[in-house]
Amino acid sequence: MKTNRLYRVLPFSLLVILFLFAGSAMANYKIRPHVDPDRPYINADRDESVYLVVKFDLPELDKRPDDRPDLNLGLVIDRSGSMEERGKMSYARDAAKTVVDKLSYNDYLAVVEYDDIVSVLWPSSHVESKERIKSRISELYPRGSTNLSGGMMKGVDEVNRSFLRRGINRVLLLSDGLANQGVTDPQAIKRLVKEARRRGITISTMGLGLDYNEDLMQMIAEHAGGRYYFIENPKQMHAIFEQELGTIFATVAKNVKARLRLSGSVRHCQVFGYVHENNGRSVDIEIGDLYAGEEVSVVLKLDVDPQDPGSVYLGDIEFSYTDVNDNNTVNESQRLSVRASRDETIIEKNIDKDVTVEAALVEADAIHDEQIRLYEQGDIAQAQSNIAMLNDHLMKINTSYADPSLSAKIEALDMENEEMKEAEESAEGQSSYLKKSKARTYQAQKGNRSSYVMQDGDSGFEVEQLQRVLTDNGYYSGPIDGVYDKDVSDAVKSFQTANSIAADGIAGPKTLKAAGLY
Repeated sequence: MKTNRLYRVLPFSLLVILFLFAGSAMANYKIRPHVDPDRPYINADRDESVYLVVKFDLPELDKRPDDRPDLNLGLVIDRSGSMEERGKMSYARDAAKTVVDKLSYNDYLAVVEYDDIVSVLWPSSHVESKERIKSRISELYPRGSTNLSGGMMKGVDEVNRSFLRRGINRVLLLSDGLANQGVTDPQAIKRLVKEARRRGITISTMGLGLDYNEDLMQMIAEHAGGRYYFIENPKQMHAIFEQELGTIFATVAKNVKARLRLSGSVRHCQVFGYVHENNGRSVDIEIGDLYAGEEVSVVLKLDVDPQDPGSVYLGDIEFSYTDVNDNNTVNESQRLSVRASRDETIIEKNIDKDVTVEAALVEADAIHDEQIRLYEQGDIAQAQSNIAMLNDHLMKINTSYADPSLSAKIEALDMENEEMKEAEESAEGQSSYLKKSKARTYQAQKGNRSSYVMQDGDSGFEVEQLQRVLTDNGYYSGPIDGVYDKDVSDAVKSFQTANSIAADGIAGPKTLKAAGLY
């Protein structure tokens, strides 16, 4: 995670307000993509795999912007009968009202309710009657089945009615159950969300509880260019809605795409963590929207044929995105190459540690995700065996680098057998394990590892959650501001010591599990 100076001024939960009432900072904001290989030299006489890590310079906004993009939002709320459990509907109503309070007159809002019946509770319009909108939201009560696709597409239709060419057009879809009415086939739903994205409307999904289909909700978010959230406890809804709204207000680039045109030297390209399409000698990657201050990684693995010594042309990568500030389309391209050599000393000496570690982490998270799904299919022994081999591989890599994030990933893999065994004790335990684990690997493959490791210099919603736990247990008395500083690190050390965990001040998997955050 990247430290955001904004978090040093206010708690994460007030980020939305900060973005709403501030002075201009976006006018000259530009994103800058960088593509770096794990090593500039490869062996000339054998097949090689070159890892490319794509990162974007996404500086924090030093000044508080009063020109944040206008928002055209569709809130789509599940009101099926299961929303009566654990007070889910009450928390959903409160969270939706919070969203209303954060919007301004220039924004548009629609509210859609769905069970087996889909209806528009509030048609898309300027936010000028907040109390009337909140009054209508108060009328929501649980009933019926779950026509998820119908509710989602009605939200898309409402957003489309007020489409903002220069703003952000987003649907927030909340569901706590399985799609059992309307269109339920995942491939058909995928086609619907891809069409929505083509029209410039993105969809973020929020899965509530343990009974919804996490694969479907994740797929919708991925193909619709939004974000996916797992909300285990209804009490978390308020904070998650604010987190999503805060990122929307910090949007600096829309519909970011990359196209990799491969040279004849490259036999195959693998993309981790992002929706992509292989088209012969080119690969199209859907990156989605980018937000100020966030950390984004796209990792590519290129299989390269043996080469004569000298420069090896790998291809060209082209980026395109819409600049939120002026709504203009920006196009950039970079030529990709390495050098082939027979000198092993030169090859080893020039390995890029940071790129190698990032690539190893993203690939490990992809493999980890595969084992979680293998477990889900019932092949626990094979999943555990594969995880053990992956762990050995990462330990060998980390012998050279001693990287804290790699160490945390190794720790997470060490814990996996225990996690799987605990999950087997009940159907509820299994559902919780699968949803948590899939959410972790989903985020980590995009460069966000705060669900299993946080350390000094990090910031954000997850750090704020950790601060609250440390405060509640008497280890921390500082501000709940989402900033992982020395005081938080010291508090973590004390917490670790009390829980018989090696006290290094880094909140890894064991520490987060002891805190109830893993």
